[in-house]
Amino acid sequence: MQRLHFDGTPKPLQNVIDSLSAAWRIVSSIKQKDESWKNDDHVALVRDYRSKVERERERKGVEILGSRRSS
Repeated sequence: MQRLHFDGTPKPLQNVIDSLSAAWRIVSSIKQKDESWKNDDHVALVRDYRSKVERERERKGVEILGSRRSS
C-alpha cells in the first residue's frame, strides 16, 4: 500500500490517513503470521478487517481530494 500524502492537507486529516495506514500494516502483519501458522479461520477474519481498513482509507483520501478540488 502506497503512502498517501497530500500537500497542504490539514494535519488532523493527514493524521487520520496515517493512522489508517498504520492499522493496515499491523493487520497485514497479523495476516502473514496466521497464514504461516495455517490458521485459516483467523486469516479470513483478518482479511475481512483489512479490507474494511483499505476501504476507509480510500474513502478518506477521496474525501480529502474532493474537498481540495472544491476549494
